[in-house]
Formats: sequence, C-alpha cells, structure tokens
Amino acid sequence: MKFFSCNLFLTAALLFGSCSSPTAPDTLAFVDESPQVTLDLAQAKQQFLVDSQPTLPVPLGNETQPFVRLPQSDEPKAGITPSGVVVPIVAKQDTSWLAITSCQNPVTLKDITPIHSAHVVLDPGHGGREPGAVGYNGLRESDLNLQVANKSKELLEAKGASVALTRTGDYSLTVASRGFIAEQINPALFVSIHHNGGANGFSEDPGTIVLHKHENEEAERFGGIFYEKLQSALEPIGAEKKAAHAEYVKKKEAFEEELEAYEQSVAADKEAQQQTADIDSAEATSPEPDPNENATAELTPPEFDVEEIPAFNWSGGPNAGVRAWKRADNKDYLGVLRNSGTTPAALVEFLYLSNPSEADLLADEAFIETQAQVLTDSIVDYFSNPTLQGSGFVADQQDDQPIGGGGSKASCTEPELQ
Repeated sequence: MKFFSCNLFLTAALLFGSCSSPTAPDTLAFVDESPQVTLDLAQAKQQFLVDSQPTLPVPLGNETQPFVRLPQSDEPKAGITPSGVVVPIVAKQDTSWLAITSCQNPVTLKDITPIHSAHVVLDPGHGGREPGAVGYNGLRESDLNLQVANKSKELLEAKGASVALTRTGDYSLTVASRGFIAEQINPALFVSIHHNGGANGFSEDPGTIVLHKHENEEAERFGGIFYEKLQSALEPIGAEKKAAHAEYVKKKEAFEEELEAYEQSVAADKEAQQQTADIDSAEATSPEPDPNENATAELTPPEFDVEEIPAFNWSGGPNAGVRAWKRADNKDYLGVLRNSGTTPAALVEFLYLSNPSEADLLADEAFIETQAQVLTDSIVDYFSNPTLQGSGFVADQQDDQPIGGGGSKASCTEPELQ
C-alpha cells in the first residue's frame, strides 16, 4: 500500500466541516491507490502508529495550583515546523512524522518541535489571505487576534500553564485544521480568539459574544466566566470614555457661549463706532475730536485649544451573550468547534472592530494587554475553581446563517514549513 500521497488525500468537503459548509462530514479519512479503500483516523493510528496511546485528559487544578502536572505521553500530538507553523501529527513513519498541513494536506516531516500535551490551546482566528474584520483605522482582526493570543500565552506560562497556539504568524489555516490541532493535543480548554465585524447598532453595553461547544458543560462554564470578566473590565473603560466625551462637550459648549458673547460685543462696538462717526459727520464744524474720546477696548477673540474627544458607543445586538449555536442535525454550527473532538471549546468575539469607537480602543496597545489579561484571568479561574459559572447566558441558537466562506480549504494558501 502506498500511503499518504497528496493526490490520494480526500478533499476538504469529505475531510472536514467549515463555517461555510455546515453540512460537511466531520471524519478525517485516508485513502490508498484504490478509491474504495478508506481508513478513518482511529483506524489509521491503530495500523500505522507504533504503541499508539490515546491522549489522556488534562485535569483541572485548584486555587493553590491551577495548572497541575500534565499527563505524560511518549507520542507528540502536534509539532512546530522550522518555520513556526503548528501541525497536528497523525502517524509515525520510521524516522519521520506524518502530519496535516494548515490547508488539510498530508505532509511528511522529519524536523519538528514536538507538542505532547498542553493545558490550553489558543486559536488566533483568521490569518493569511483572510484578515477577518478590518477597522476604519486599518486594523486587521487577524493581527489583533494573534497579538491577544501571544500576550495571553506569555501571561499564562508565567503562571505555570502549558499553552499551544494553532497559528503563530500571518498565514492561512482552515477552521477544520484549527479544531483538529485541539483534538489531537486534547487540552482542558480550547479558545478561538476573534474580534467581530458587521453593521450592528449602538448599545449601552458591549456586544461581546461567546459561542461554546454544544452540550459541553465545561465549555459553557468557561464562556460564562470569560463573559463576566470581560464585561467587568469594559464597564469602567466605557464609563471613562463617555465621561471624557461629556467633559469635552461641556468645554465646547462653554467656548461657544464665550464666542457668541465676543461676537455680540464686536457687533456692539462696531455699531457704537458707526454712531460716533455719524455724529462727527453731522458736526463737521466742531473742534478736532479727542482720539481717546469714545474709544473702546480692543476685543480679543476666544480660542478653543482642546483636543476633540469623539462620542463613545458600544456596538451590539440581540445575539450578545453566551450560547451554543447548533445546526439542524444538532451539531455545532461552527467548524472550529465541531472539529475539536470532545475538548471543551469556545469561540470568543471580544469587541466590534467595525465600530469606530471600539476600533480606536483596539488601536491602543495597553488595551490589547487588558484583553489578554481578561482572557488569562478567565482561564486561571476556569482551572482553579471548577464550580465557578460566570454569567451572560442566553438561549441557544439553532439556525443556518450566512457567515462568509472563510476558513475553507478552497481559500487556504499553504505556508512555508521549512
């Protein structure tokens, strides 16, 4: 049997679902030269892996030690290529490893940095040809997602967590490959990081959305923890921004009143001077007038030297909150969640990059760190307090909704692996 030649690999429609193909099968399969012979992932591992062992679940910790020692595994479940690309590993071939590329193609690799396990897998959404949402100020969602993921990884590792990323640079990655990386590593939590787009209206509160894996209590629990922490962090920021705008408006109104008073004074002065000129003209035989008589003080126009502070508004809609999103067959609608196996998984939409107020906020590097700190604290609480639930839960969604064709194999460009 000639195994794992690229032209023998099933297409994305057969291999993985994606957010644009909610009806696609979810089984990873391999074929040989005979198209009638197929092997699913479990069969492939059983036949081709030496001493194959299932990935052991990662236990949660406690308040004293949120991140406990990881289960030991001799087999790497994923690897990092010399160029920094993360790939899931599916089989061992003598001195090399068989992996799945970012665009769902098989590849044989000899030089990888192995990933045996992790407490958390973070998934920076979009990348490569798919920037995601783009703000009026040119900010790209894919860049923001990666910045938040990298900073969160740094903060979590400082607290003792082992963290793996699905994407480490600006390159393409299908939603199915993202989920498959998480399934292979099998962490205690998988979080896909996003910033929203679209034409939602203004809202009194942030329109944060958390979509958790359907019928997964741990994923739902994390969603509630994250939502509550983010709302708590955003509330004072929004209040400060609105107060600053209100103070700016107050100063501007005071200036406009001062300007109106100045213009009235100037008009009155001109009128007085005209009246004096008319009298002088009528009394042409009068002695030479005293230049200081009836003189008015020179008026100085007011200046408004205050930097404009635009109005601040949150963007949001009725879909804000924490919920699951299901297809008609009761599976997760989003491919990144559907393809992550049994791993507790959630996709978080921090803010609306399409809203200018929030785009300005996201352009502040300090706020990127705020987001990363919120995500880090949420993950720490998830691991350290198994009874913590959070808030923001709303009714599950069950419908089909056009969300674009992003994350599919057709739109994916392979990154360099070496």
